[in-house]
Amino acid sequence: MKANILIYILSLILFFFSFTLMAQTNEASGNEDGTEAPPYDKKWNIEIIGDFFENQRTAPIIIIDSVENVYLAGTFLNELNINKQISLKSKGGTDAFLLKFDTNGKLLWKKQAGGIGNDYVGAMRMSKEGGVILSGHFKDSTSFDRIKADKKEGGYVANYDKNGTILWVKTEDKTNYSLPQTDRQLNLYLAESYKDKVKIDTNIINNPTRYYNSYLSKYDNNDKLQWFTIINKMNKNGRGEVKTSDMAIDDDGNIFLGGTFKYAPVFDNIEIRSGKQDDVFLAKYNNEGKLNWVLQLTNSNEIYTVDRVYINNGNICLRATAYLIDDKDTIQTYHQFEYNEQATSVEYHSFYGWEVGEDITGDSIHFQYSNFVQNTVKNTVYKFGILGNKLMLMKLLRKPLTNARREEE
Repeated sequence: MKANILIYILSLILFFFSFTLMAQTNEASGNEDGTEAPPYDKKWNIEIIGDFFENQRTAPIIIIDSVENVYLAGTFLNELNINKQISLKSKGGTDAFLLKFDTNGKLLWKKQAGGIGNDYVGAMRMSKEGGVILSGHFKDSTSFDRIKADKKEGGYVANYDKNGTILWVKTEDKTNYSLPQTDRQLNLYLAESYKDKVKIDTNIINNPTRYYNSYLSKYDNNDKLQWFTIINKMNKNGRGEVKTSDMAIDDDGNIFLGGTFKYAPVFDNIEIRSGKQDDVFLAKYNNEGKLNWVLQLTNSNEIYTVDRVYINNGNICLRATAYLIDDKDTIQTYHQFEYNEQATSVEYHSFYGWEVGEDITGDSIHFQYSNFVQNTVKNTVYKFGILGNKLMLMKLLRKPLTNARREEE
């Protein structure tokens, strides 16, 4: 009898110990059912309503400065509403917008650039002085606040200071697709593809083959040509095609050029070979137009387009879209490559939607397009996601680790 009572008491002790342990584990995870809680807390959320999403190349861009002010740029049509208030109205077709928020989500200022035609922004980066530099294309009498574009259509680079004042705008009418860029000395860099022949300043360059080729050129602050280089150096009997898409320039004037290629083009004396369709390349040129290296990033049966090239924390990032036709349906996948300046791979992502950041923030919403930037020192993430005509801009803060098991993980 005493033995049975002792066994009963021990069973009760084990039961209550197991229950307490499970409750503590659930409390640490943040969920009563024991499932893992998202590692981030949402600090604020801002709704922006507008018609601003067409494709990956004109989708919004987000960056933060050293004190975590948030810059959001993109392209919109008709009206842009921030927190249910009409904030911007386009002047004709699509316009470019630039918004600045502080780290608490307060809108500090808003800017737009546009005219009666379609204008868009395709790239944004921080300036050394603390402002932002936008690159894009314009058409038909575009204005940037007090500065009006001095050409009818083409590419632009615009510099805004930290207070939203436009400092300068450089325009060019030589490109149709690739975005122009500038360095710290306001030299202008252009890259464009051509089929038969191309005029670069006073130089007429004939294409010896029947395939597309591309050039890279540099102009000084007075629009005087400094140099140009032809990307594909193959002879008339060669079989290769190169189409530039976008580029980024670092503080030393190195140019990182991205685009697509087909067959077997020759970059100086380096030949790269594609799969059956258009593949992706990334090349580095110095500030005198000399090739340092070229990388072949893909080799497959899919058709690729390059959407953006940009610099992030000293590394070069390239985003591309792949198209695969399967039973008359087109399947799109998206790819993000990241390399350092020595051409060493740092990171790679592949996904079926621009749902970047869900694995970090634990969001359950599957956005049509999303992107994020983070401060790894302060454990903060600033992210936006698009669903239909709604853009949700949010700040998230990483939760502190709550037990030793997580610290070990």
